[in-house]
Amino acid sequence: MVSNSSWDDKKIENLLKQMPKVEDSRNPSDIYYNVQKQLQKDKRKYWYIPTVAVAAVLLLSFILYPAIFPSNQASESEFNAAEDAAFKEESNRGAELYESKGDLAEDSGVNQQVIEEAAGDKDTSGISSIQAIPIQSALYADQVADGVTPITYAVPDEQGQNVVPVTITVPNNEDETWLEQYLNNVQRIPFEELGLNKDLLPLSGNVSIASDNAAIQIDFPKDHPYANGSLMNRSLLVSLDYTLTNTPYNKVLFKTDGTPGIDLGNLGVQPEQPVIKQTKQPYFILQTKDESEALLTPYIDGSFTTIQDALDAMKEEIDTHSLKGPLKNFTIVSVTENGTELVVDLGKIQVEETDENMLAFEAIMLTAKNFGFETVNFKHSVQQSFAYFSFNTSIKVPVAPNYLEQYSYFEQR
Repeated sequence: MVSNSSWDDKKIENLLKQMPKVEDSRNPSDIYYNVQKQLQKDKRKYWYIPTVAVAAVLLLSFILYPAIFPSNQASESEFNAAEDAAFKEESNRGAELYESKGDLAEDSGVNQQVIEEAAGDKDTSGISSIQAIPIQSALYADQVADGVTPITYAVPDEQGQNVVPVTITVPNNEDETWLEQYLNNVQRIPFEELGLNKDLLPLSGNVSIASDNAAIQIDFPKDHPYANGSLMNRSLLVSLDYTLTNTPYNKVLFKTDGTPGIDLGNLGVQPEQPVIKQTKQPYFILQTKDESEALLTPYIDGSFTTIQDALDAMKEEIDTHSLKGPLKNFTIVSVTENGTELVVDLGKIQVEETDENMLAFEAIMLTAKNFGFETVNFKHSVQQSFAYFSFNTSIKVPVAPNYLEQYSYFEQR
């Protein structure tokens, strides 16, 4: 059956050919990073769909409908008349909206009141707004289960007061040891942009795996920076603990220019250091710059006897280290220990899905890991879940903090 509409397939094809060609010469990884970065910055914004835009889509569908779905029930003149009427109606509505609210082009974030006035009595439920779910910052077991190796780079900040563990993932490679993967991928992370001091990376100098495959051996140059004050020698030892937490290595052997031991100032000459994988240190929020991403960071100058003491400390800020307390506005009714599981009772108060609360949940789980717990069970008498976490069930603690997915890669090189 032949359509009476003048919008036949040939005309539509010619119209599409006249449209300008769209090209994007950017590297796909750059595009992915930019998208991820924008999501991180804007993940709590509300995005609205203006009614005029919806009307435009409906009008375009109305124009193209006869060409896509031919019908002999309407003549070309009837179709054109309906088209003109629809166009005039939407033009008038657009003009009224412009006169009452000003030029919408100057402000793409049209507020809800303007949308409701433009829509009149029409029901806009389901399309008026979309709320983003808070994004997880840590790395979890289900993200490393399939042939992926996590690598954590624990690096002091620019002041040397805090040690920040940041993590990437790379594919398993049987031809490379964990240490080789660590060294081969260090350049992937822009430490300076994160407010971290790349010159204080703990595994630097001449690094190798000891003959027993149970220790890392580091041969530092004579002019190494770690003997320059208590902050530097302490940051080296803590950085090694968090860098090697998820590895099979339990000890670090030190050398300086081929001679056993390293001079760490106030600590004296140290021949070796055991890797402490349960530091009993609580996690806090660190924001190195005004617009930088918030990072979860252990408080390295505090080690607590019990998990309850650590969680209580996380309600306060530590001004000396520029650390924010992740539990400052977070309600915990009680905490109990059940073997390797930490049970956190949240009571019955609704937990809002905000970035602040996401950091609170993850700070609790990472702190639990520092105390040797394997799972956390968040009890809630009313609410079923928060974002990706189900309440009243066992949740595995994260593998590592501060997962930088945009700097990871997922295919064999």
